[in-house]
Amino acid sequence: MDVTRKILKVIGWTVAVIVGLGVAVYLIAVAINWRDQEPSAAAIQIVSLYRDRPALADEANAFIYVMGFSVAPHESPYRMGLRRTRWLEESNRQGHLDPKRDPLGKRPSLRLGRFHSINDFNTACRTEVEAACITAFQSSDDVFRQWQASESWLLPRYRELIHYRGWREPVPFHLTAPLPPFGLVVDSQMLMFLDARVLAERGDYSGVRDLLEEDLAFWRRVLESSDTLISKMVATNSIKRHFELGNLVLRQIPPEHALSVMPAGWGIPISDSERSMRRCLVGEWLFTSASIRNGVLALDVPHSDSPISRAARGLMAPLYRRQDSMNRYAAYLLETNRLLSAPLDQYENAVSKAAALAKRTAEDALPPHSAYNIVGQLLTGMGANDFGPYARRVNDLEGIRRAAVLAATLRSANLAVTEIAGAVSASALREPYHNKPFEWDEKEGVITFRGLELSERSVHRVYY
Repeated sequence: MDVTRKILKVIGWTVAVIVGLGVAVYLIAVAINWRDQEPSAAAIQIVSLYRDRPALADEANAFIYVMGFSVAPHESPYRMGLRRTRWLEESNRQGHLDPKRDPLGKRPSLRLGRFHSINDFNTACRTEVEAACITAFQSSDDVFRQWQASESWLLPRYRELIHYRGWREPVPFHLTAPLPPFGLVVDSQMLMFLDARVLAERGDYSGVRDLLEEDLAFWRRVLESSDTLISKMVATNSIKRHFELGNLVLRQIPPEHALSVMPAGWGIPISDSERSMRRCLVGEWLFTSASIRNGVLALDVPHSDSPISRAARGLMAPLYRRQDSMNRYAAYLLETNRLLSAPLDQYENAVSKAAALAKRTAEDALPPHSAYNIVGQLLTGMGANDFGPYARRVNDLEGIRRAAVLAATLRSANLAVTEIAGAVSASALREPYHNKPFEWDEKEGVITFRGLELSERSVHRVYY
């Protein structure tokens, strides 16, 4: 009995010492984390970049129009978009968003594609231009008539949208913030290409040129001015679609008119400011910082209300410094932007360096290097996303543009099929990363550009 008592006493003292040491270590860590940091130079720079964006009047802001794009045909997209944008901005200021107060309410979404032929065309041509898309595009007369009959309001609405001369969007500070109805806008762009094809068949070449010119200019403005990754990617995909489907429209044009109908914007390289990821990386920081301020952390524990989770949250809170976390993420994003601001002939190396930075930042967070802001260090590592894949897609646009211009130029020369390979090889229009000639696939009749996008997305095909 005495032996048992002694063993239990030793165990009790051992547990007490271990618990005491744990409490002591925790209290030391709390003392180390007593004060948060001041905003760093990187955080201040990011806030300034967002605040100092070019001003834009509401009447010229296409974002406002898009926010109301899905209202009923008899309503004003601009007026609805203005109400929704004001609601989002007020929600950002208050730090709380109530989806029930969305001015658009629970109105049913506008449904397009009630005819199988419309759905078939969208499926074939919405993402990639392949043989099925060409077939669907060339036999799209019924599709266009049906679409016009069922949604006659849609094309005029899209034409009004692309007349807007600017894009300025408030970064949403809430996960539940509604997105612009980009899907309906993309449907509208698809209809616009069918309209351009009809104009080409009628011989209205100036109408074709003007329509394509307006479309490209609009999406390039969005590309340059996007403050969120979603908008940046929508603009990127819309420009890619523009060159690929616009090229199909120009294939309808006789060779002697090919270059005069090609929009002037096709001849303008994608600029550094259009390629830049800076604005949407700034937006990424603002969104994440708002989540940090609102206590929405990227951990499972804070999202549970169980007693154990609440206790864990209470223990973690003193080891988490919000401003220091925001400073760390600002430094990471600015360094990512620096790497991704490389010229095109160095871009393959740049995206590799950005991926290495993301991997290194995540690995350095485990284990944390100091007792200060342990939770923040972990969150920074978890949030160190590799933005290179997005940047690859954006920068591939220049190669797609050059390939489209090359296709139009070769068609204007009315070359024999046997002459095309040599003309492609000799052309001054070359792929942008390594200054190599584009590839010519005689069997498929396509000019191929191998970009930096990952997997099968890296191969872009422009039909001759």
